Amino acid sequence: GYFWVVFTSRRAYGNVATGDPYEVGDGTRPVAKKLWVAAVDLSPKPGVDPSHPAFYLPGQELNAGNMRGYWAVDPCASTGASCATGAQCCAGFCRAATSGAPLTCADAPVGCAREVERCTADKDCCDAPSSFTCLNGHCARNAPH
Repeated sequence: GYFWVVFTSRRAYGNVATGDPYEVGDGTRPVAKKLWVAAVDLSPKPGVDPSHPAFYLPGQELNAGNMRGYWAVDPCASTGASCATGAQCCAGFCRAATSGAPLTCADAPVGCAREVERCTADKDCCDAPSSFTCLNGHCARNAPH
């Protein structure tokens, strides 16, 4: 139910990054310019701020000003590879070959697409449109009303 955003900010952080937020830095003392992450509601309510408070992304080098953050995902898995969701598979589907078998990446299954599996329209998703919508090519759970 969220979009995630990573951004750079020059805000102070605790008692570590407290110096001049616009100091470039010489690599010997903490710099305020760091990466932060925030959630934004996928289905905002009218008149209500859909954003959530940002949090500092841990593990950053304190003496360097980080410049750019972006998300990266693992390469997709081929048909037959082990998986947990369709989003991990190149074909877009993660299913058990038989009842009780482990989940593996599969070609287009018979029937509807499950959550995070590939779709082209709402009708492709199981229990659509009441519970799921085709969003950016994958079945996504509708926000609660």
